[in-house]
Amino acid sequence: MDVTKLLDPVTTGPSLPSKGVLAIAGLILLCLALLAALVMTSGEPSVAYPAASSEPSMGEPSTAALAPALPDTARRAPEAATMGAETVGLDSLLSMFPSEAKPIPTAMITRLEDASEEPLEVELGLLLEAVQIGFSERSAQIEPTLRPYLFRIAGRLSVRTDSFRIAATAPDATLARARAATLRRLFDRAGVLEPRVILGAGSGPHALTLVSDSSSS
Repeated sequence: MDVTKLLDPVTTGPSLPSKGVLAIAGLILLCLALLAALVMTSGEPSVAYPAASSEPSMGEPSTAALAPALPDTARRAPEAATMGAETVGLDSLLSMFPSEAKPIPTAMITRLEDASEEPLEVELGLLLEAVQIGFSERSAQIEPTLRPYLFRIAGRLSVRTDSFRIAATAPDATLARARAATLRRLFDRAGVLEPRVILGAGSGPHALTLVSDSSSS
């Protein structure tokens, strides 16, 4: 056997072309670039969130520390808005009846002056009669000269525990409501609030009637 044949070099196949080498190198570079991008992303700072308190909660968490304190005017804004809406509604109702109140006869003013020594029910009844004279058939305005007498009645009510119900009636129910609303606003301004004086409205003749009164003495 020829020993020299065993010493022939062993070939592994044809050599790789240069394009294949470049493609493999490109893939290696791409993998390295992706790896570098991942490393850089992992190094970015994370957003820190406040940890939940380990102390036991005694109720719902307060939001006072999450928002700046509101000024007093902002706290009163909802209440002011509600009051404003009520005023606009009343003014809109009264604007449907723009007629001015009629003057009150001198004889009625004299009766009101003398009623300060009468029982409260008598004085209040006279005042309602005078107010209705001013209303006449078309107005929902209170004659200005009667306002001092209403405030005088308010002073007498402040030392009493009486409760009164007043019915405002008119052929037009809307007019009756406007008259009741006018009286309600004036009583409120004088400090006579419900249930001291309760006002109702309905269809009927032009009248302001003292329906009932009760004393808790």
